[in-house]
Amino acid sequence: MNEETPRRRRRLSAEDKWQIFTEASAKDAKIADVLRRWRIDSSQLARIRTQVKEGALTQLKKGPGRNPKDQEKEALKAEVSRLEDAFKEVSIENTLLRKKSGWA
Repeated sequence: MNEETPRRRRRLSAEDKWQIFTEASAKDAKIADVLRRWRIDSSQLARIRTQVKEGALTQLKKGPGRNPKDQEKEALKAEVSRLEDAFKEVSIENTLLRKKSGWA
């Protein structure tokens, strides 16, 4: 009785998956060679293709525009600038009032 050692699952990085996808998608690529080279099963390649498609669609659905955090930063910067200007005005008024009243 020949007992086989259980195969360990190898976790592929995102970069590895992208490399596999691009190699398998090449015009002159032989899928069997790509599978053999990367020691993966055809079902893994199918899963990688699905992940690439889903990832691309997710990114494309975001559409143009700025990141919400960037927009929030810009709004906060504008608010800080507005408050600084208001503080300067109040400081000037305060200084003038002190001079008029003789406190300065």
